[in-house]
Amino acid sequence: MKKFLILIVSFTLISIILSSCSINIFKSIDSPENTLVLSKEALSASKEGNTKTAIKMAVQVFEKMSNGSLHLKNFYNSIVTSDTSSQARVELFKLSKFLETTKSTNTSLKYASKALMNSITKMLNLNAISTAENLFSNTHTLSLPSTSQFSSSDVINGLEFLLKTAHNLQLMTLLQDLGNTIYRFDPKDPSALFSMGFYAFFQVPIILFDSNGNGVLEPKDAIYKYLWDYSTNSFKTVIPLEDYNHIMNNLTLETYQNLGKSQKVLKQVAFTVTALDKAMNLVDPNQENEFIRTLRKYVGRLEIALYVVNADMLSKIKTFGSLMKEFKD
Repeated sequence: MKKFLILIVSFTLISIILSSCSINIFKSIDSPENTLVLSKEALSASKEGNTKTAIKMAVQVFEKMSNGSLHLKNFYNSIVTSDTSSQARVELFKLSKFLETTKSTNTSLKYASKALMNSITKMLNLNAISTAENLFSNTHTLSLPSTSQFSSSDVINGLEFLLKTAHNLQLMTLLQDLGNTIYRFDPKDPSALFSMGFYAFFQVPIILFDSNGNGVLEPKDAIYKYLWDYSTNSFKTVIPLEDYNHIMNNLTLETYQNLGKSQKVLKQVAFTVTALDKAMNLVDPNQENEFIRTLRKYVGRLEIALYVVNADMLSKIKTFGSLMKEFKD
């Protein structure tokens, strides 16, 4: 009888173990544990427009590759609310820190980075190249404006466009880091270089005009006083000459008497010049268009300015009008 009971117990235990194994096997089939498969599925989802799914999968890849050191909560929501939530920006910072420090050579990082970048840019309409093209179409010169109304409106259009585009410093940093990760795996990818360059540059107006120091350009910042209609919650349709003069000659830049912020601005400008120059060198000369030719001109101006302006000099420049004098032809 004892032997019979032992047999029954043994068979029961074996059945439980086997059934548990089979459940785990089927689970692994339903949700692939292989990070390469998961990263490719994330990229595919982003291309199909399934941004929420793509972001969730990409984040899972990053978390798996961090060996448990990275934990991100509802990252989709963090992206959506990053302009208004400091906690959301902390989540973005965590991923940026991982991307900046990881030495992994696993190509899953490239696909997950592409998936996340595609998803963010689609959600927020922030594609680097198309955004830059729109900027060029809204402005005609980077030189110091003359007294003509066309030149002043040109500057205002450019400023408003940058304020709309820049969003918050941490989001722009994350997009730059994603581009940098993609570039690390594929140095011949011009789109990664363009992304790195433009998202680095979009951090500059945030540093220059973020008067309340929260890393976000918003109507509470001083520059909005001259550009924003608080009654309609939108940019003014007409900017009086008095307000234009205030922006150019009276509004104090956040880099003024701040060597740290001045160094950050020049670091981002230098990164912009390097990345965009490399990207343009990868473009087939026979396929150059007006956008590339205009970009070459602007990058050239920035490069010349970097030889003239250092952090100490920048920290002594008080207004936007004086800054434009330093960066003009």
